[in-house]
Amino acid sequence: MKNNNLLKTYTILLPIYREELMLDQLIQAIENLKYPKNLLQVLFLLEKDDDKTLQALLTKKLPNYFSILIVKEGGPKTKANAYNYGLRYTTGELLVIYDAEDVPEEEQLLKAVKKFNASTDIYLSCLQAKLIFYNRSTNYLSQLCTLEYLVHFNFILPVFSSKDISIPLGGTSNHFKTYALREVGGWDQYNVTEDADLTYRLYRKGYKIKMLDSYTYEETVIDLKSWIRQRSRWIKGHIITFLVQTQTAFPNLKNIKKSKNTFSLYYFMGMVLILSFLHIFLIILLPFSFFHNLSYVNILLSKICIFLYLYAYIKIPMILIYREKKTSLLKICLIYPFYLLLYNIASVFAVIQLIINPYKWDKTNHGNNLISYLINKK
Repeated sequence: MKNNNLLKTYTILLPIYREELMLDQLIQAIENLKYPKNLLQVLFLLEKDDDKTLQALLTKKLPNYFSILIVKEGGPKTKANAYNYGLRYTTGELLVIYDAEDVPEEEQLLKAVKKFNASTDIYLSCLQAKLIFYNRSTNYLSQLCTLEYLVHFNFILPVFSSKDISIPLGGTSNHFKTYALREVGGWDQYNVTEDADLTYRLYRKGYKIKMLDSYTYEETVIDLKSWIRQRSRWIKGHIITFLVQTQTAFPNLKNIKKSKNTFSLYYFMGMVLILSFLHIFLIILLPFSFFHNLSYVNILLSKICIFLYLYAYIKIPMILIYREKKTSLLKICLIYPFYLLLYNIASVFAVIQLIINPYKWDKTNHGNNLISYLINKK
């Protein structure tokens, strides 16, 4: 075990709602973490009406560093509201969030502390671990989702982070300095992508987020209906984040640091709808690049667009597949651009929900692949 004098007290927030099937896996995953148990505080965050999960949890023999909190009524039934409630009882100097289906690498907390301790930047307030799916071999959809996460967490976010450009937090495996969270007022309980919103409120206060070279294994959706519900919630939340943050965030672009943060806000949040619909435009454009009766300029522009599209959505994924030794994903590389067309459907639903029910949280169900982690984690 590492020198305890260099380690910090750590709080783990576990928001669970109707997740009785995931309890054994989740408890075991937390117990497997290689970190001094006397420095850990684990808080289960349950909703008041979730009797089934509570009863299942009460039958478990929990270690003494585990506690159960019932979120009081009065706010919306969102993860962010549960987080804020848990933050009131947090005693750790550092805080991390895991979802019900998460299986973090056993040394993830040690890696996070080491990176915080090694940093000379006093504004480093959060580390984002990489996410990958343990049920990635279930079907074509799960493989495509895995490839999407590989591009996002192993290419896009590291590149942005290396350039000191703001990177949006994923919904889990965020390792925070607790005082920074409290300074920005915790999470926006009305935003269905509270992690994205928190990103820019942290940066607005001068805090920074970096990548952590550690994986958390998750369960991805395996059917189209669940995928559309999940992605439409993400898109809706990103639009809300953009609309809220552009009212207050980064008004002065003279400062290069602020300009980088503004670029991140417009790229990750503001362009979400444009990028979603751009995929179908480029697919439609592909045949026209071979029509020689068009003007030279039109043909050239078409071919440039297609080249950039294929490079971004086929070449880069292939490079990452070989680099990360995930060669089982090679067979779905060619259909990856067509998978992204599904975002057109999710975007339509997102806009409709944004108008009629902006705060609705579409929960993703888990527990369909309980043994997949053991089979696929290697």
